[in-house]
Amino acid sequence: EWQPEAVESLLRRDPEDWRNFADELVTQLRDADCGGVLIDWQLVDPVYQPELSRFIAFLSDALHQEELELWLAIPMGNDIALYDLDALAPHVDRFLATLYDENGENDEPGPPASLPWFVEWLEVIMPHGHPDQWVIGLGNYGYAWPETGGAETIGFADAMTRVRALNNPDLATAPPLYSPNFSYSFGDEVHRLWFL
Repeated sequence: EWQPEAVESLLRRDPEDWRNFADELVTQLRDADCGGVLIDWQLVDPVYQPELSRFIAFLSDALHQEELELWLAIPMGNDIALYDLDALAPHVDRFLATLYDENGENDEPGPPASLPWFVEWLEVIMPHGHPDQWVIGLGNYGYAWPETGGAETIGFADAMTRVRALNNPDLATAPPLYSPNFSYSFGDEVHRLWFL
């Protein structure tokens, strides 16, 4: 579960608390024999953008002094407003573009990442930082929407099991979305499955 309040509380603290956080993080990374950390913070209020930029610069210095890398996950959609990519670029070793979740469990049925959506977000992010800083995150999951209620998140293997069980599902991967999807019946209810 996302815990944006904990992140916001950290961002409001003074640099001495940041130092304690960084020291503890470095200790844990060393104990686990890690080469760095990937931070994936979502649902944080964009009003904290300046504080986040300052914190990431601070944390980057602490990690780099210990020869550890700092990677930062960048969500697409409204959550991207938290991230000043140009201010962060000098401090981040890699940005991870999470190019999925165009549609989610609480949305209407649709692709997790249609091709037009994917390309549009690439065009938004690529001018920021250096192209070598960007790593593209791809999803391998899907959502099965019943006619009523929210979707069920399923893994790619589960999606393939459902395809095989149906023998010849009405599997569509057509322009302009290029996202595999099909319908199937379970009990008395029709489901629509979109997956990556």
